[in-house]
Amino acid sequence: NVYPEAADRQRFVDRLQRRLEAIPGVAAATVASSLPMMDVGDYLYEVEGRPVPDKVYPWAWVTWVAPSYFDTFRFTPIAGRAFNAQDDVDAPAVAVVSASFAHSTWPQGNAIGQRIRVNPNQPEGAWATIVGIVPDTVQGQFDDGNEPEAIYLALAQDPSAFLSFAVRTQGDPYAYADAVRAAVRE
Repeated sequence: NVYPEAADRQRFVDRLQRRLEAIPGVAAATVASSLPMMDVGDYLYEVEGRPVPDKVYPWAWVTWVAPSYFDTFRFTPIAGRAFNAQDDVDAPAVAVVSASFAHSTWPQGNAIGQRIRVNPNQPEGAWATIVGIVPDTVQGQFDDGNEPEAIYLALAQDPSAFLSFAVRTQGDPYAYADAVRAAVRE
């Protein structure tokens, strides 16, 4: 691992994002632990205040994302807000959830302000307060039957060792491939 410490990983993420955004013709860029349709990232979670019989926790797709993730993929929050620069390692843990996650978990109420914890079997896991709800998107494969229930966590609060990036371009994306490769290699 080139960046074994979380702070080093976050500095790399910040530098990479700035380099990608500086490429002429790139409309938006983001970094995340996985991207839509990558079919990775299912984790157990728990909801604060709800007992879990026999510790059989439910699961959802979980992705750690940069604040630019929702803008890059044009996922406008349905309620609440997306992540911002203040959602860093020194701030209280926050989460954004998909509409289907919010509805299935709180069918009679609002998910905003509720708290969830990913990896509940790990005692150091932080409770994250839900600050936003975004539209559903396919997390796995189109035909795999998985529900689009998703939890998004702020990458700056827990920088992942495994990262993917995405750019939205103003033209043919293949025309930007060399510039993107160079930005990643810098």
